[in-house]
Amino acid sequence: MTTFISYSRANSDFAVRLAKDLKAAGYDIWLDQLDIPTGARWDDELQKALDACNIFLIILSPESIESENVKDEIGYAIDKGKHILPVMIKQCEVPFRLRRFQYVDFTNEELDEYGERFEETKSLLSDTTQLPKATGAERSSSPVSAPAPKPDAKKLFSNPMLLGAGAIIVVILIAVLIMGGRQPATPIPTQTSI
Repeated sequence: MTTFISYSRANSDFAVRLAKDLKAAGYDIWLDQLDIPTGARWDDELQKALDACNIFLIILSPESIESENVKDEIGYAIDKGKHILPVMIKQCEVPFRLRRFQYVDFTNEELDEYGERFEETKSLLSDTTQLPKATGAERSSSPVSAPAPKPDAKKLFSNPMLLGAGAIIVVILIAVLIMGGRQPATPIPTQTSI
């Protein structure tokens, strides 16, 4: 199984070390700095690697969550239904699309002594049944696509934003119904005699 490592250039030292250590331990790892041949088009090689990987390992840090390239890679991996393995190396706000995935926490590990978390990472890469698979719908290239999935009521009713928006819509509908049932008062015509 191939693992694609997504990261910010600001975290290159960690990313390269992790990739080299995982490769030395026998894992099939893809990292742009180690695996894009000289003279190759970066974006073409990146897309090929994303398509071919089974596991998407994202290094989370304040720098990576601000990177447009990393955001694009996250979206692509989720849309393609890859196994997702977030690895947090610095405290940061986890991107919305990754919040449901448990991450390996390297934040309290020194770069020289990251052994325990490294072992945890290897364990997760060895047994993908421990890794959640992204459930993003793959985009269809044909105009006819699969039927839309049925909404999950549990998810809908557990989302506070949807509940708030739903409550506002219900109040508006009730007001419209109440107001719609009332007719404006019109004077009753009276007969006048001539």
